[in-house]
Amino acid sequence: MALSRRELAAAALGTLGGVALRPREALAMAGAQTTPGNAGAATALAEPAPTAAPTTSAGWRLQRLSWAGVRIEAPGASVFIDTVADAGIWDGKRPVVPPAADNVRRAALVTHLHNDHFDVGALKALLGDHGRLFCPRAAAIDAASRGLRVSAVDDYQPVPFDELVLQPVPAVDGFGDVQVSWIVRFGERRLIHCGDTQWHGRFDLIGRAYGPFDIAFLPINGVRVRRGKALGTVPATLLPEEAVAAAVALRTRLMVPIHYGAGDEDYVEQPDALTRLAATAHREGVAIQVVPEGAWVSQPAV
Repeated sequence: MALSRRELAAAALGTLGGVALRPREALAMAGAQTTPGNAGAATALAEPAPTAAPTTSAGWRLQRLSWAGVRIEAPGASVFIDTVADAGIWDGKRPVVPPAADNVRRAALVTHLHNDHFDVGALKALLGDHGRLFCPRAAAIDAASRGLRVSAVDDYQPVPFDELVLQPVPAVDGFGDVQVSWIVRFGERRLIHCGDTQWHGRFDLIGRAYGPFDIAFLPINGVRVRRGKALGTVPATLLPEEAVAAAVALRTRLMVPIHYGAGDEDYVEQPDALTRLAATAHREGVAIQVVPEGAWVSQPAV
């Protein structure tokens, strides 16, 4: 039986019938193409985005917060991903962007519970008594034990929130902890936030099933962390070159780098990460935009 356009769109999002579909199931129902979606895309190392909130035809506004944090402002709701506001995480050595919200209705998403992605104080201040934290099911008890109102979400499970749809998909944590990436959709717009994931083989499946994405927020610092006397030899997050490969696999129109610029002797980041990112993106035809913390993303035209 042929599916309607609405049913096809729902299948591509993994939301048909309210059921969480795995990428291969969504692909099978939607008849998705398997060829990369951003071949021939123009490369651009964009100028810094304006600090004032821009007017946009996209219908939502996206602000880069501190480190890996992102703020989403839709007409009826504010959503925060991996928001931190405690400068003590970095021993006060780097400034933080105080998060704020335009809407009374608020939610937060967390990719994992490391303290540079999960700031309980900031979340309590933002969410108050009525906002809710959405997190991976396997981390929900831990998150709720900190005094937050938590909704546990399974991989691929779509969650409506006001006019947005929130959906976690698999990621790989460099230390073996529970981690997801988050897809957020608003109308025909969609983004993906990849926390501080390592490289994994599901980028392509996610891109084929749920892409193309307008924007992908991807970590680039390829960090090696000291444990005891030993400095890790395998990067715990994406290298700049891997982040570009992930952007290609995800079929994203624009990549925004996150999670870089806090290295020290125990937390060793990749040298020249932004330069390497720009060179690789140019070679691969991937559009990137370097957005300073606190600035707003200049989004691709609808």
